[in-house]
Amino acid sequence: MDVGGKAMKMYLTYICLVSLLTILLLAISNMYVAFSVYGMMATYGFNLTGGLENE
Repeated sequence: MDVGGKAMKMYLTYICLVSLLTILLLAISNMYVAFSVYGMMATYGFNLTGGLENE
């Protein structure tokens, strides 16, 4: 009985750790995507304004 409870507790802690890691990875990837999109939009904006100013 005691061993089963121990295994269950370990399993639950493992699930908690995995879920936390996945949440962290998703947050980091979302931040990276947001920054890359922001950078792309900024570069496109600079190119558009630069092209208009040059012409």
